[in-house]
Amino acid sequence: MLRTLVYCIKPKSKADILSNLGLKNTTNNFQRAIGPALELEWLEMTNPESPNSLEQRYVITEEGKRVVKTI
Repeated sequence: MLRTLVYCIKPKSKADILSNLGLKNTTNNFQRAIGPALELEWLEMTNPESPNSLEQRYVITEEGKRVVKTI
């Protein structure tokens, strides 16, 4: 998860994040790899009103940055 947080300093798409982790772009991989960070509010959507938008990106939150600094 730390690798994903650091990678998402700039907004990244779901496909970009999964590719960076060496995973195929599937819903299951996304939920396992990114889901916990979203639930903990370490990552956030750039367009939360349209979660399924093709333009959706994910970016680290201030809380996520604090987590990265403490490790």
